[in-house]
Amino acid sequence: MHTFDFLDTNKPLYCALLDVIARGTARILSADASGVFLQDTVSGVYMLASATSGAGIRMMDAHPDEPVTVFTCYDPAIVDHAGQVYHLTRNTPCLQAVWLRPDMPAADDRLTITPARPDDLPFVSARYKLLDTEELAEVIREGKLFLAYAADDCIGFIGEHLEGSMGLLEILPDFRRKGYGRALEIFMIRHHLQASRTPYCHVICGNDASLALQENLGMTICPEKVYWCFRGE
Repeated sequence: MHTFDFLDTNKPLYCALLDVIARGTARILSADASGVFLQDTVSGVYMLASATSGAGIRMMDAHPDEPVTVFTCYDPAIVDHAGQVYHLTRNTPCLQAVWLRPDMPAADDRLTITPARPDDLPFVSARYKLLDTEELAEVIREGKLFLAYAADDCIGFIGEHLEGSMGLLEILPDFRRKGYGRALEIFMIRHHLQASRTPYCHVICGNDASLALQENLGMTICPEKVYWCFRGE
């Protein structure tokens, strides 16, 4: 029997692991009082949270043959070791924004928001370049991408990454500076809360505009960084 009590020591920071465990898609590699190492079986992302660098390194060293290509953690020393063990060549530090308020934000009713369909993939992939077409197609198949309309005009979209974080926010150029990005994120926050999930997202360090949006919405910014590590170019 695995114990996940360690994750309760900082639920805002470790909400990604807690979310994956709660939805039943976690393949647990290690879990004890010192940390948790798991793989989300939907996205394939490996996640590690540990009380100390040594505990995290021990967990990785116990699983050196895992085919890790995407990995997240919260400790730069673990980033370095993961690079050596799993041949990860890139890492992106992010800040995590989490909805911790007891209330639900009021809906912004200016937009009509509908789930994307498979035939919307060319439209989305032409405008969102942070995921490849195959992953975007999977997001759409899973019902995790939403298109937004003002009257008859599609003004943009928002969604949920396969591992559970909010993202994929894109407002078309002609419709920017109208508050639509805020409206779409409110929609996603409400969507997660209505499913009894903790809304969270990752902001790449240095993206001050996105960070300001999270703060304006009432999201809590965790002081610790989240590191996304990747194999390949």
